Amino acid sequence: MTINSLSINVITMNTKRGRPKGYNPYTQISYEELADWVGRKTKVPVSKKWLQSLMGEDFQDATEDVAVEESAPIEDASPKIDFTIKQL
Repeated sequence: MTINSLSINVITMNTKRGRPKGYNPYTQISYEELADWVGRKTKVPVSKKWLQSLMGEDFQDATEDVAVEESAPIEDASPKIDFTIKQL
């Protein structure tokens, strides 16, 4: 087997990787059905580009106004176990 035939075999083996043809990560759901699952006041992630196309010039990036709150450190209620390794 020569190097040229080996490289052709490698190229043809890798053609089946990635998403299948026609793959779409999105699905259709009505607003009414979505509200049944998450509620009317729940924040739902959407594309900024899509939202801007709906709202036009009234669009403001909501992430600019959101202040990040620092959370309190989580206290570990489980006791610590002391151990030493004597042999490897």
